[in-house]
Amino acid sequence: MTSTLGPPPPYYENRGFQPEPPFAARQAAGAPPYPHQLFSTSPPSVPSYIPRVATHQSTRPAAPPPRRTCAASLRKTIIIILSILIVICCAIAAFFIWYFVENHCLSSLIECGSSGMCMPPSQWCDGVSDCPNGEDETRCVRLFGPNFILEVYSPVSKSWYPVCHDDWNDDYGKVACKDMGYSVDTYFCSRGVAPEVSFKSYMKLNTSAGNIDLYKKLYSRRLSDPYSWRVYAGILNQDEMLFRSGYKVQLIISHPGYDTDSKDNDVALMKLETPLSFTETVKPVCLPNPGMMFQPNQQCWISGWGAEYQGGKTSNNLNFVAVPLIERSRCNAVYIYNGMILPTMICAGDLEGGIDSCQGDSGGPLVTYHHSVWWLVGDTSWGTGCATPNKPGVYGNMTVFTDWIYKNMQANR
Repeated sequence: MTSTLGPPPPYYENRGFQPEPPFAARQAAGAPPYPHQLFSTSPPSVPSYIPRVATHQSTRPAAPPPRRTCAASLRKTIIIILSILIVICCAIAAFFIWYFVENHCLSSLIECGSSGMCMPPSQWCDGVSDCPNGEDETRCVRLFGPNFILEVYSPVSKSWYPVCHDDWNDDYGKVACKDMGYSVDTYFCSRGVAPEVSFKSYMKLNTSAGNIDLYKKLYSRRLSDPYSWRVYAGILNQDEMLFRSGYKVQLIISHPGYDTDSKDNDVALMKLETPLSFTETVKPVCLPNPGMMFQPNQQCWISGWGAEYQGGKTSNNLNFVAVPLIERSRCNAVYIYNGMILPTMICAGDLEGGIDSCQGDSGGPLVTYHHSVWWLVGDTSWGTGCATPNKPGVYGNMTVFTDWIYKNMQANR
């Protein structure tokens, strides 16, 4: 029997979306709906679009990888740290430059004063003048014993002497305490006490010295005890003093205007108990008349038992050398003594160095031979170093002191 129904409807089995390979050919009619390639073990291909024309695309720049961001941050931190360290180093360097310009001596050293030399504390107040102008031995003070007796050190006799209470006041006490290292605020009082031991000599204030500091007032009375002195004449070697008694000193007169800092008026007189006897080796020297002028380059002679070189020991034999006088204006030049030579002083020596007086010669004579007479031109006072170029010896100018000498000779016959 023939059926009148049409052909059966198409059959579909839903298996979800299955991508077709790109540009796959359309299946022929009647081909099985699920070719065997669909059941292959290889993964299906992903469709992609390949543009056939050039296009322009506007997108945001890709962010840098995280590792590069950390490196830049670390570099910036290092630069900041280095900048801070450089600033700190510059500040420290500036401080040290300022410190050494203002205080060029190290903290463990003490400056000598106008010369600028630096000395260790162990060389201060040890009886040896290490500073060129002797500053290390001119302001030595201490409190002695249970009664706190104020004593001042004398580098000449290498002894400590108590200070007399006459004319003393608290202002001097504060100066003394300050030089010992105490704060002025810690000062309590000064009063007179009886010393426990008997002193042969003592320091006394010179109230006629004017408005100057404590040490300048005291210096005119240092070693003022004449009984601690002996004068020897006519000897060439120091060891000869062991076999001679010397001449006793009756009176010592120091110049009241002596200044320990500038060495102004550096002169003193000694009156002997008995006069000297003139011999072939003991002869007088003449004082210059007031107003007497000695010419620059005039040949003079210096002598003494001082050191033969800077820092050396005193000599046993008497040494002497010829030195020419130097005009004061030239000696006051900037490159020499820069205005430090006062009218009470006179310079002598070779500006090239090599000849000079030295430590231990202080007080010795500067003499010249003129018109068959030996004249006392000056007394050895101070100098920077020994035989240093452009630093000649400086001596007291006797023509300035002649009136003062005659006046004291008349008053103390």
